[in-house]
Amino acid sequence: MSRTDVHRDGVDAFFCSGYKFFGAHMGFAACAEWLLDRLPSLNHFFVGNGFKLELGMQNFEGLAATEGVLRYFSDLAKELGINARDPYDELFDAVVAYERVLSEHLLDGLLEIDGVHVYGITDPGRFDMRTPTVAFTVDGHSPERVALGLGERGFGVNHGHMYSPRAIDWLGLADSGGVVRASLCHYNNTDEISRFHAALARIASV
Repeated sequence: MSRTDVHRDGVDAFFCSGYKFFGAHMGFAACAEWLLDRLPSLNHFFVGNGFKLELGMQNFEGLAATEGVLRYFSDLAKELGINARDPYDELFDAVVAYERVLSEHLLDGLLEIDGVHVYGITDPGRFDMRTPTVAFTVDGHSPERVALGLGERGFGVNHGHMYSPRAIDWLGLADSGGVVRASLCHYNNTDEISRFHAALARIASV
């Protein structure tokens, strides 16, 4: 978002983490001039508004990585036939639609495996309220063992509380090791998910 966008849309401050869209661990801020004037400086008093929140040299490596991510999105938009001057809205709409198809396929298969319990929304009519990330447990197997077993079969998942220990405790899963988390993305496909189902079914059946 440029400074022009901030003023045009009536936004006083916009904050973003590049980590949330495949980028580096660095933050961005776009602030209206009146707000920057009022914010205390983290730098020397003579540094202008544009750099008053910088603690030192800019993170050039992170900036280069973020530029690479934006080039990747532009290339992906071209592959999908999106030729708009600002393709991101249309691109992300397409990504959301595709990931919803993946979510439906993932959840349909998980719900058919004996001993697998899915947490969160499983009603396809409410999939607009969830992301393509699924938490589940398997009867008789710790989340860690399930994750290791899937890893041995070529699938990368996570296990534990996923930085949400209170939610896991509320679900009554803290003492049993939390959940397994399977996260989908736009570069996945339904064939991979079907193979994931088969691998998980083998683990659950032991």
